[in-house]
Amino acid sequence: INGEIKEPLNETMIGINLMDLFKNIDAISKEYKIYGAFQAPYVRVKDVQIIGGEN
Repeated sequence: INGEIKEPLNETMIGINLMDLFKNIDAISKEYKIYGAFQAPYVRVKDVQIIGGEN
């Protein structure tokens, strides 16, 4: 909530279009997570609304 890291969400919706999402990236970590053959860094995006249900 308000930038705090909390529990994972179910049925998540991001309230921003893709172009604005890329424009609003303000931090990319050196750490990453592996998903099969892909590596994805942690990314922080400013001015985005994320909505989801509790687990």
